[in-house]
Amino acid sequence: MVLNQSKSYAYDSRKIQPGDGFICLPKGDAYINDALARGATEVVRLDRLGFAQESHRYYGDPTKQVCLIGVTGTNGKTSVAHFTAQLLRQSGYSVLVIGTMTSALTTPESWDIAKQIRHHVDNGGTHVVMEVSSHGIDQGRVLECAFDVKCLTNITHDHLDYHKTFDAYKATKMHFMIDYPGVAIYADEVPLLAENLPQLMGAFHKKNVATAMAICRILGINATTLKAVLPKLTAPAGRFQPVILGQPFHIIVDFAHTPDALAVVLTDALALVNGHRERVRVVFGCGGDRDTRKRSEMGRIAGEYADHVYLTSDNPRSESPEAIIAAIQTGVSRPGVQAITDRHSAIARVIADANPRDIVVIAGKGHEAYQVMRWYRYQSDDVAIATYEVIRQNRYHTSVTWVMDDLKTPADVVFITKNKSQALPYAPIPYCQVKPTPSQGRVRDYLAKIKGPKLCILESANRFSMMGWLHYVLGRLGSVTVVDGMTLPTVPHQLAQMMLIEQTVNPVIIRLDPNHPGFLSQWVSVIQPEHIIVGDNYHANGYVAPSVVTVLKNKVTMRDYACPLWIHDRMADINDALGDYAYLRCVKAPHWVDYCVRLAQQLMVELDKYHSPLSDMFYEYSMTRRWLQKVQWSDGSVTAYAALGSSDEWAMHQYVDYMNHVSATVYHHIATSEGDRWARYLRQWCRSTDRIQVYDPPTVTAFANTVQSRPDALHVIWCQHFSDMNTWTT
Repeated sequence: MVLNQSKSYAYDSRKIQPGDGFICLPKGDAYINDALARGATEVVRLDRLGFAQESHRYYGDPTKQVCLIGVTGTNGKTSVAHFTAQLLRQSGYSVLVIGTMTSALTTPESWDIAKQIRHHVDNGGTHVVMEVSSHGIDQGRVLECAFDVKCLTNITHDHLDYHKTFDAYKATKMHFMIDYPGVAIYADEVPLLAENLPQLMGAFHKKNVATAMAICRILGINATTLKAVLPKLTAPAGRFQPVILGQPFHIIVDFAHTPDALAVVLTDALALVNGHRERVRVVFGCGGDRDTRKRSEMGRIAGEYADHVYLTSDNPRSESPEAIIAAIQTGVSRPGVQAITDRHSAIARVIADANPRDIVVIAGKGHEAYQVMRWYRYQSDDVAIATYEVIRQNRYHTSVTWVMDDLKTPADVVFITKNKSQALPYAPIPYCQVKPTPSQGRVRDYLAKIKGPKLCILESANRFSMMGWLHYVLGRLGSVTVVDGMTLPTVPHQLAQMMLIEQTVNPVIIRLDPNHPGFLSQWVSVIQPEHIIVGDNYHANGYVAPSVVTVLKNKVTMRDYACPLWIHDRMADINDALGDYAYLRCVKAPHWVDYCVRLAQQLMVELDKYHSPLSDMFYEYSMTRRWLQKVQWSDGSVTAYAALGSSDEWAMHQYVDYMNHVSATVYHHIATSEGDRWARYLRQWCRSTDRIQVYDPPTVTAFANTVQSRPDALHVIWCQHFSDMNTWTT
């Protein structure tokens, strides 16, 4: 045995700790000096086979102590692994999944595989389901793994940048299926399920579930047990994942990034709209520095299945996004293709363009929460972006069209006010329904029948919209209904809108403007909410408008019934005015962002909607709002946050306040023509002025030198547009 089990080792020089041994793999000589400089006491040279053998011996051959299932194939690996794990867990086993959604590499290095499985075994683990990639097979990462079952989902066009030819790619997959230990299962030979799975959108899921069941049957689990679990199965994130926020069209996010996978997804999408291609909209791109031959083919497939094609960036890496898009476009035979380089903008455009009953397919990245461009990678989540854009564009509003006192414009419903009712008998009304404008009493009775909790948001500003944030949270947890009472001009219009809210068991969010005291007290009485939440009502100087305080004191809390009124503890004027109100919920938080997070967490408990800590979700939300982006250079040497500066002094204060509470030490880097103004704001609110660096012109070298001299700090780059980040990477 080459490796000493009493000693620690690392094959990555960057992970060496003083006293470790450095495992030098083929082509790893260049990293020996770095390993020694970090404190390595010996260098062990191993080829791939030797590395696999020593890894498994070092960790006590853990794959022989579990039931190991390997899933390979071009498409469907993640889904089959995911469903297999669910079936096994529901059958009472402890399961570890190693793959795309749990590891940086789909199939990790043999050292990491053995280490993870060792930990799983030591903690009572019984089964391991592992995605086995063609790279992992070719590079010997799964050598010495004692598989009990091997599964091949399919073999289609992919990774030819690495394998060069399809025959070589296929031979790699078949080498695993034929030469490695374990019972072989081929998905194409597995019969489809007879059972219906309504919770899983996408017909291809039935094939993947059937394959997972076949794997479990090989392992001795009876069919009756497995069928009982089927209604509980959920799809993996980013695999035909719907985004449901009340918008009048479908949104599907999928990982499809190969020609075959895109064809499968678009086939299912087309089926959802009964074969009408004009109702299918697809947005996708192709990765840079990868197989270039699939680009035009994916363009051809998109044009074949969808009338509306939006080409954008995937992970361009070092390639030009425009050049990749141009290559895809050569395969699209239909006119009207839209090329939008920025992925967020492309998703925003397709959501803006979508008509009722359309289906929007956002393909290529699925569960991935990042995008790699030029020399850095930054956060980008298709589900989060789509969710935010539906909210921002108000596309969640009811699909029922309605007008008031308009006898000419086609609509589903026309509301007639009293002063127009006399003309009604003489007017030809080609509408589905004609209704009188409801009274406050009728609206109150109608809303009282809604079983879902009603949340009333009082806010007049939109810097950090509480309505948008809570809509985002509840939308990610399930369905939610939102009514923005600030968008309609008169009380009759607002009353009419309330009558179009669906009778639902889901939460209903209603936003009202507290700057209209006469209306507000009436509305609170009509809505009778379960919770009232004070949102962003700050002026630019940071104070809550006195009129809002007056309304809350004299109108909102003087009612025959009471409900919780949520405020930020920094709203001192409101707290002073309402301190004796028994239902006042004063959320203690050091800054506005933390108030949003803590309020949402407490509210989720009240609504019996469990969710893990929401700080990560707010970070995700802030990125999709585009005021914050996490940026990491490709070599990992520099990590920073890009933040958009604002002319709103209060907003800038909140940004800086947030950064200061995220990290004990924050350095701000200014690199735009607006630097002087932002620098003035930053000096006003930062803990010390020496934490501000101004660059003219900005260069990656100057910035990297500053960051590396302060490696433990949080570094924030202030810019006008995130595209300005390109100046840091050239």
